[in-house]
Amino acid sequence: MNSLQGRWVDIVFVVIIMAIIGKKIFNDWRKKHPKADPIPASPTNKPWFKRFKEWWEKNELLVVIAFLLFHLVGYAVATEWWVTNILLNWKIVLIQLALVGFRLMIPGDGKPIHQKLAKAGWVVAALAIPVVIFLQTNEVKALPPDITVQTTVEKFWETNIPGRNPQQMIAIAEKETQFNQFEKDGITPLRSKRKGHVCVMQLEEEWWAPQAEVLGPDYDMSTLDGCLQMALWVREHMGVEAWSDNEEARKNANHKPIRVVAPVSPAWSEKIALGNGEISEDGPIVILRYDGQTSEDAPGIQSPAIYSPWAQFQSRKEDEKGVPQTVNVTVSRK
Repeated sequence: MNSLQGRWVDIVFVVIIMAIIGKKIFNDWRKKHPKADPIPASPTNKPWFKRFKEWWEKNELLVVIAFLLFHLVGYAVATEWWVTNILLNWKIVLIQLALVGFRLMIPGDGKPIHQKLAKAGWVVAALAIPVVIFLQTNEVKALPPDITVQTTVEKFWETNIPGRNPQQMIAIAEKETQFNQFEKDGITPLRSKRKGHVCVMQLEEEWWAPQAEVLGPDYDMSTLDGCLQMALWVREHMGVEAWSDNEEARKNANHKPIRVVAPVSPAWSEKIALGNGEISEDGPIVILRYDGQTSEDAPGIQSPAIYSPWAQFQSRKEDEKGVPQTVNVTVSRK
């Protein structure tokens, strides 16, 4: 996510809210200090903005339309930020509903007591939205860099991908989490940078947790070592684009087919989280499922669909001399 873009949306939003509140305060002051002997203007002689104001106050549907347009513009300007911080933020959703409800309760005269309360509630709700957004936007920034974790992260990537730009992965950890594996309590895995992402390398938890589980405890993303091991697995299979600032590029990287090598008997490939995924291969293979059942598959043969939380693969391919050969297998997850 582009943090600068999100910051500009914050600023624009706060300016709009403050402009509305300022106008309200000015109008209230003007009502208490009217000009001497004002000459009422006829409907045809009123300035256009006064006629628009009266039209607005008499048409409550415009409040709803303006509310929807507000969200459409925000979504178009900063899609990912808007979804995470506005549409999927239950605090902001409740405040917005209160804001619209209070505004619909305010007619032109505002005499009944509940309408006066609505005016006050509308102002409070309007002020609460930028405050909540500001606090949540700066939540991660409150965490100082963790030097111990930084040392571990740097050593891990320099050891595991030497000569393949380890600094790129180190920079990702610094940008995403300031080298923090945990929240402030030092126990809860960090989930506050991007909604749905976890640990020092900010992996998409919902998408990668099944794969981490079948790979074993060494890939537990709630631990620092497990997070780094899983991040290495993702980088090797999906590429560094899995951490792209562009939402579409990141989504495409996460959904790339997983390619593994089916070894010759008696070895098996690593476990791949399958679910309802599809399998293709460049030679005959044996598929081992989680329940211990096996089935055979080969290119060009329409095999019945199978469901399995995970699967392993073994080659049945031989060359013309009968020497066993490995087979490349591609798994497309849904």
